[in-house]
Amino acid sequence: MEIDIKSTQYLLHQVSLIDKKYKEIAKITGENFNIFKILRLETNEVRVHSNILAELLNPLGSHEQGNIFLKLFLEQTKLKDFDFDCENANVEVEKHIGYISEDRTSGGNIDIFMTDKDKNTVIIENKIYAGDQENQLLRYFNFGKEYCGKPDKFKLIYLTLDGKDASGLSKSNLTEGKDYIRISYKIEIKIWLEECRKHAASHPMLRETISQYINLIKVLTNQTINNNMSNEIKDLIYKNPEFFDIIPKLPEIRDEIWNEIIKDVISKLNAEYKDPILKKHSIDFYAEFLNDEDGFTFCFFAKKDNVVIHADNNKQIIDKYRDVLKKDNDFVLWGSPICWKIIKNFRTSNPEHGFRLEYMEKFSDLLNSQKREEFLNLIIMESKSYKDDFLKLINSID
Repeated sequence: MEIDIKSTQYLLHQVSLIDKKYKEIAKITGENFNIFKILRLETNEVRVHSNILAELLNPLGSHEQGNIFLKLFLEQTKLKDFDFDCENANVEVEKHIGYISEDRTSGGNIDIFMTDKDKNTVIIENKIYAGDQENQLLRYFNFGKEYCGKPDKFKLIYLTLDGKDASGLSKSNLTEGKDYIRISYKIEIKIWLEECRKHAASHPMLRETISQYINLIKVLTNQTINNNMSNEIKDLIYKNPEFFDIIPKLPEIRDEIWNEIIKDVISKLNAEYKDPILKKHSIDFYAEFLNDEDGFTFCFFAKKDNVVIHADNNKQIIDKYRDVLKKDNDFVLWGSPICWKIIKNFRTSNPEHGFRLEYMEKFSDLLNSQKREEFLNLIIMESKSYKDDFLKLINSID
């Protein structure tokens, strides 16, 4: 298909005008200002999301609104009829329920754990972008049964951004609706927070904090002004059908640019870690940057005789290291690497796609060689702190 240059220029010009308009709207409304984004905490499951949710759910929380937020939550998550004493609820974050057993059917850390004086319990598994772990939901279900004594005395909730179901890896033989329920930030949590904000109307600091968090949820679930902008661009194309034939070529050109830039960035970053970062126990430890389905990550691998060691070919060794590495809550302990971390020093423009480099906010900055160099230096500095954390833990093993 030949590209009509004049039509393409006109389309890009019109889209540019629409983009400029919505940037002005965001400027006027202050939508771009969000304390969680500024502190680069928008996707931190434990430090931000679990802690905020738990604090609001806690009848003794610093919000000083008693159990009203907890009651609203139970109503919004269809647990209104669940026999739970909101007045005497205890709420914990990252409740440790023992080390993960060898068969992976018990142990771990529950994101949010709520129980009353009669051991009626609500367990929440909170997922932002982290992947499911082996038998994770099953482990929490088994703990709920053991802790409460009866299956009807506890509720297991699987919370994600968009309400997607748990993977078979995590839920094993559990059945949604019977053994657990799933809810989303996009619908249930956002509506619940909006109800909480109404009740906090006469408490300015609390109200505005909830508002900031609602705004963050909208960003993470793609419900911001950007959606209105997308709708306006679609209207433009409906009114100018000839633009529709141009659109398919634009992603191809964009993808070529993406691939060239990403290849250069990953190559230069990995040049910093071409040699082993540690030799111990007759094993070579390597660090490597990846940009795959898990996002833009910094990974640590173990090699013996130049062969990568992983859970499938040497589970005993991997478990030995992971037992120590789990002391750092930010290390992800599944997959082929011994552990890995998502790179935090960049922001994604489309959270629904995850944290891949190509969805980086202001990716166009990387087209500028000077700004790309600044970005590389920033990422290398971050990776060195992760390397230091990794080495400290590994070197603690005899």
